[in-house]
Amino acid sequence: HPEQAALYGAIRWNPRGSLGEVLGGVRYSRYRGAVELHHIEPRIALKYRLTESSMVKVATGVYHQYVHRVPRFIAADIWTAANAHQGASRAVHYIVGYQREWHRVGQLEVEAFHKRYSDIYQFNRAYLGAVEASEFDERDRPTISSTRGLFNVGDGYSSGFEILLRKDAGPLSGWVGYSLARTRHVFAEVNGGRSFSPRHDRTSTLNAVARIDLSKALRSGQRRWFFGANMVYSTGQPITEPGSAYVASMAPSDPQLSVFYAPTRIN
Repeated sequence: HPEQAALYGAIRWNPRGSLGEVLGGVRYSRYRGAVELHHIEPRIALKYRLTESSMVKVATGVYHQYVHRVPRFIAADIWTAANAHQGASRAVHYIVGYQREWHRVGQLEVEAFHKRYSDIYQFNRAYLGAVEASEFDERDRPTISSTRGLFNVGDGYSSGFEILLRKDAGPLSGWVGYSLARTRHVFAEVNGGRSFSPRHDRTSTLNAVARIDLSKALRSGQRRWFFGANMVYSTGQPITEPGSAYVASMAPSDPQLSVFYAPTRIN
């Protein structure tokens, strides 16, 4: 069973006589499973107060992920942990934002971000010709016990813009958020090595949450009643229509000679 442990430390610095603030931190992460991995992840954020109620901020940081997804058509997806064939995925975040507060009323936040990914793993749909079979069952079918050949490895990025408007006081409270973003991945084995939009890419997403305090709105008695509603709208996800299809019959090779197998007939 894989294990992950982390240690994080941070320091906050407010230069005397300045309206700025510096928050720096570093995270040590250790992963231990089929392999043991160690990573140092620095983070830093700079804030500068323009007025008593508004500020700008800049932040960056390094992040790692140790699990990779194997999608399934109907049932829940399968997740595999980092091992000898798939290491950790890495991301570097860059964020610039503006924040404005209205005392006891609400808040406005605007952020632009850019995230660079490296060593990201995508399920290899042609994996049957690349995986290694270590054993065979009673029907002479290969038993796969390794994730070798199960993923393609590549890079990518996400860029976008987010805005959040929140109201905290009065009979009507809630928030409205909108994001405009784009994600691109590059894998040597996919799309001829050209960048493409992954399945989870969404160009626009709008979220709205409302909460009405009926006792305040109707100026009723002591008993408080609330009414809530939420709405989510988003543009569609990318889809690639198949241009061709084939049927492959898998015939394992002699286990005494080799543990590899490959398609032997394509119709």
